Amino acid sequence: GRQCYIPAASLSGKYVATANSNTLTTCEAGYACPGTSNVNYGSTGGRSACVASTSSRTGTYQPDTGKTSCISAGNGEYVASAHATAKATCTAGNYCPSGKISQCPANSYCVAGVSAATACSTLASGAYPNSAAGSTAATSCYLNTTAKKYVATANQGQVDCAKGGYCPGSVKVNYGSTGGRTACPANSYCVAGVSAATACTRLG
Repeated sequence: GRQCYIPAASLSGKYVATANSNTLTTCEAGYACPGTSNVNYGSTGGRSACVASTSSRTGTYQPDTGKTSCISAGNGEYVASAHATAKATCTAGNYCPSGKISQCPANSYCVAGVSAATACSTLASGAYPNSAAGSTAATSCYLNTTAKKYVATANQGQVDCAKGGYCPGSVKVNYGSTGGRTACPANSYCVAGVSAATACTRLG
């Protein structure tokens, strides 16, 4: 015999929640009921959940009931979980193009609400090229000093080691900070541009 069904045209914004019932349920917030397919008698259906954002999928949400589709998150936005009723601002340490979400890659940083990562190499003419994955601010970017040089002024590159101190190199200095130079210790002297102190020797 012929299969009985509820026609798709009757399911716009509604769905079949209970098998063998001809009672239709209004689509809840966080779901879509597109009304594009028939639902056979003895089955349930007609409803699909809005989806969470991933690195390859745009997140969707729906704040209202009785809707036929979910709403896509946009640039700088994401959806945290399935059947969500709201989008959210992309969290710091991540970037969100077109409603997708990915961790900020190494050697870059991502403040909240961005759709693309910012390369650390854009800071101070490339002086601070490094950062860990998931970095949240420009101050996460850093350099490793070279021997006989240090960062004397925040947010600028390295300069020659000043007299009265030594600059051993391989010192991590974050953007926004200074460092890489150690004051000359007692019983030694440090001319400009040295990586180590020189001990004073007794005269005579």
